[in-house]
Amino acid sequence: ATFTSEAIIDLLAACPSEASRAAILGLAAELPRAHIGDLRRSILPELRNLPNTAEPISYAPLVKCLLAWGDVAKLVDLLVEWLTEPLGGAPAKTKRGRKVTSTAHHTL
Repeated sequence: ATFTSEAIIDLLAACPSEASRAAILGLAAELPRAHIGDLRRSILPELRNLPNTAEPISYAPLVKCLLAWGDVAKLVDLLVEWLTEPLGGAPAKTKRGRKVTSTAHHTL
């Protein structure tokens, strides 16, 4: 049997505590990219929507997943956005020419 993104998503829904989510996402970060489908698409929006007061237990597992799955460029785009928005900068453009936008403001 294969452990799929649907199983991880079901576990996340059944275990809402931060500690449980961190453990489940830690497991998800170890899964091969081929097994994470829908979960992979949900990580960046979840990270983007965290409040700027979020504790490391909330964002660290999300960052770990992005790094483990090779989504470093997406993470860097988000970090650049978070760093430039408080400075009054326009949303950053990536090398691919797409705009990176956010609805939340974060401090690092």
